[in-house]
Amino acid sequence: MTAQATASAEARITDLSMDSELLARAGREAEEKNQQFETELAQARGEIAQLTGQLTERSREIESVRLDGAKQMAVLQASIEHERQLALGIRDDLLRAQFKLEALPALQANVAELTRQLRDAEHSVSMARQDAAVAEAKFEAQLARAQEAQERKDHAREQLTHP
Repeated sequence: MTAQATASAEARITDLSMDSELLARAGREAEEKNQQFETELAQARGEIAQLTGQLTERSREIESVRLDGAKQMAVLQASIEHERQLALGIRDDLLRAQFKLEALPALQANVAELTRQLRDAEHSVSMARQDAAVAEAKFEAQLARAQEAQERKDHAREQLTHP
């Protein structure tokens, strides 16, 4: 019975040795995977930091573009108003000159000049309106891009905080 017990014990020791080697190998593999995951996590954190920096820079650029667009729009609107006021003044002058023309033929030259000035002013108003329309379209496009960038930024931050 002793030989049988010895053989049984040796078989059990062999099984345990094999189990121990399997566990050691599994532990090494798990450690390698863990190191790989740590490396990937560090890379991902680096990318997140880089993207966060880029988002911050884009936000600054968007704000700058928005402010520049608003300033340009204000300048163009002031220019349009100035040109409109100028055109109204010239139109009033033209009307007064036309009334005087009926009474005084010498005012004909003055009326022609006022008419030319009115055309020039109307042309200036037209050009200013076109400039304002272009600036407004650019501003709208810049604002849309800014809003899209802000949405991308918010989405990226949300992904960063809720992976």
